[in-house]
Amino acid sequence: GEHSDTLLIGESEISHNTAGEHGGGLFLVGNIQARNNEIHQNEAGFAGGGIYMKRYGLDGETPRSRLTVSGSITENLSGFVGGGIFMDLDTQLECTADITGNTAVYRGGGIHAYTREYFTVEEDRVTGNTARQSPDIYPPA
Repeated sequence: GEHSDTLLIGESEISHNTAGEHGGGLFLVGNIQARNNEIHQNEAGFAGGGIYMKRYGLDGETPRSRLTVSGSITENLSGFVGGGIFMDLDTQLECTADITGNTAVYRGGGIHAYTREYFTVEEDRVTGNTARQSPDIYPPA
């Protein structure tokens, strides 16, 4: 069927995990539905304290790595970029999650993406995050 290649992660608490480089809470690739999870207090050394979404190329004009996320992503930490969520090149984000209180040392405390080309975010839900540049969302609108 249409969603046969989709991984569903739902109604879970993902917390107090650590990754040396990428994806403190979750390191993902492919077509992912992360629904109504609480992703909090995770840490990554470089990118994606809460979630790291890895590139998997394009299918024509459409990213093969697609993340649909809801729930809450709070109090995660990244040593460089993407405290809450880090989106790799050519990845698609559809986000209705509450993303608050996350920290990235350099840029994109809430969400870090390379482009807004494949980007649908309820931006009023992304607030109160911390980073030296673009504390809530990188790139800025």
